[in-house]
Amino acid sequence: MIRKLLIFTIGLALFVSMPDGVVAQGDPQQNREQLRYELQRTDDLIAQARMAVQSSGNALAARALEQAEQLQSGARRAFDGGTYLLCISLTRKAREQASLAISISRQAEQLEGVLQGRLERAHDNLERVRDELPTPLNPTMSTLVDQARYYLAQAWEFYRQGRFLACAKLVEQVEQTIRRLASLAQLGEQAGESFQYRLENVQRLLEYAREQVADCDSEAGREFLGQAERSLGQARDFHAQNQIRAALTALGHARESARKAARECQSGDRLRLRHDRLNSELDRLWEQLRAAGPGAGSTAAEELLRQASEQLRLAGQHLAEDRIESAQLSLQAAQIALRQAQRYLSGER
Repeated sequence: MIRKLLIFTIGLALFVSMPDGVVAQGDPQQNREQLRYELQRTDDLIAQARMAVQSSGNALAARALEQAEQLQSGARRAFDGGTYLLCISLTRKAREQASLAISISRQAEQLEGVLQGRLERAHDNLERVRDELPTPLNPTMSTLVDQARYYLAQAWEFYRQGRFLACAKLVEQVEQTIRRLASLAQLGEQAGESFQYRLENVQRLLEYAREQVADCDSEAGREFLGQAERSLGQARDFHAQNQIRAALTALGHARESARKAARECQSGDRLRLRHDRLNSELDRLWEQLRAAGPGAGSTAAEELLRQASEQLRLAGQHLAEDRIESAQLSLQAAQIALRQAQRYLSGER
């Protein structure tokens, strides 16, 4: 009983494992014809795989093809030896490897086209972002640009060798570096705009400090003013060298020194001295106006002198009330009016 069951089981296994129409206990001639058909199917697929591998030049696909050919050779030897079950097993495995070679080759060809596009875009993007970077480059930017160019050259070499996976990895690194450079370019542009804005503010503050120091004749004020001008020059030099952070720091020093210089001349006593000097300047210009007589600029000069007189009156009132900031503004307005009047009386416009 056990022997019959064993024979039935083996027979069933042979029947299931054979391809359609091939039965181990059937007609031997019919079995051989079916196996020839299966072998021919594999040969046809291997031929397609050879063409695909030749077109793609992919190493992985070539290895799959080589294994398919070895398996198919084993299948033919099994066929010639009458080992049909081994034959059908080997030829089917060979067919799987041939299909794999075709699939890898097609993927490689698609990847090749994609990589070529990425390489070309990476080259264009690198040149574009390089043009957006300031000149000269700071050390970080210079290192990143050199790194991106080196990786890009290596990626092209891998591409020409058909090493597409290695190529893809390097292209990704190039793209990441380009994104970082673009971010640095944007930050540099924003920093440059910030520098210009701060520079203009510091220049205005420095001009105001010069006027204050010139009027109050303070030694400390002149020292702070000199420090502010030196820091401003350093800021311009750093900016020209694309050292934005150092340039902004130097601007901060210039601003602080200019404020200190102006504060030296903003005490009540110094403002009173300035008030006296401006009143003396007003008297001198009134005399110059009377000596000049009627003229094209006399009317305008007279109006300006009246404005200066009113501002000086207000400044005196503010000083008496100890309103330092208001007195300072009135004195500044009086000084501007006196300068304009002087230009009219001198024939300047």
